Amino acid sequence: MDNLSHAFVGVALAALSGHQPSLTDPLYIATILGAQAPDFDIITHLKSNFSYMKSHRAFSHSLPGLIMWSSLITVLLLYNLGMTDWLSYLLWSFIGGLSHILLDYFNTHGASLLWPFNKKRQTNHLLNVFDPLLLLFFSIPYFFALPAGLLGIISLSTLACYLTLRTAMRARIKKRLTIFFAAEQIARLAVMPNLKRVLVWDFVVELADSYIVGQFNFIQCKLTVKTKLLKQQHPEIAKLVQTTELGEFFQSFTPYLYLNVEKQANGLFLVRLYDLRYFLNEKFVHRAIIHFDKNKMPLESYLLTANHIIKIPT
Repeated sequence: MDNLSHAFVGVALAALSGHQPSLTDPLYIATILGAQAPDFDIITHLKSNFSYMKSHRAFSHSLPGLIMWSSLITVLLLYNLGMTDWLSYLLWSFIGGLSHILLDYFNTHGASLLWPFNKKRQTNHLLNVFDPLLLLFFSIPYFFALPAGLLGIISLSTLACYLTLRTAMRARIKKRLTIFFAAEQIARLAVMPNLKRVLVWDFVVELADSYIVGQFNFIQCKLTVKTKLLKQQHPEIAKLVQTTELGEFFQSFTPYLYLNVEKQANGLFLVRLYDLRYFLNEKFVHRAIIHFDKNKMPLESYLLTANHIIKIPT
């Protein structure tokens, strides 16, 4: 989620303490910093964009990561503000960090909640990275002079109601899709927020022989198929891809990975990887290319995301 939404949740949690909202109150400082801390892994951008993509929402969004962040925040408060109640600030910063990774869990990108036991990102596919409606709902209570406790209850209740509403919307869309593809044998079905529009949802339907990617407009109750990809049977190549750094990343990054294998001259292979969840402007947002030589050793690999092409060491 965006940092402002995380901050609103941090303030709402701290308000449950009964302290009136104040940016000089150490309790609010601890909770708000905790609610932002998991995204401090942005520092890995200094190394490379790929390093950031691998690191983001991994260790920093796990239980060990939360313990580290809350400990650092507590030490910072104790040292700079002269605080002595370290256990209280450790708890509030941990609660703030926990709210961050739980909110990110409801986001399509997900979070590695079970790191290091399971490095795959867990997600509930309910919210986009930036949800303007949720941000609007969060801001409304601040136009009224509410007691701190009531402010916290209203804000968190609003979040719970919004998640419930989004869950109901998604369930209805899943039911429609199940009916629409009733003649097919559905292996898996994922419905997730559209990257641009709040009331439009994207979907991926896995059938026995293909993947179907499309959109569903909730207001118009209109289904649009964007593309259909036939499954390719290349188990040996798929195993080779998993041994590469780029292939390993995609395996942990998306539960809907599609491989397209092209055999070229001189026994070379070109493998294209697609994350089927993000389809924007008539193309998949996250893509990759890996070249293999005739001995099936990786020659070069590239990550293609948005308008960037990043060469990845093989």
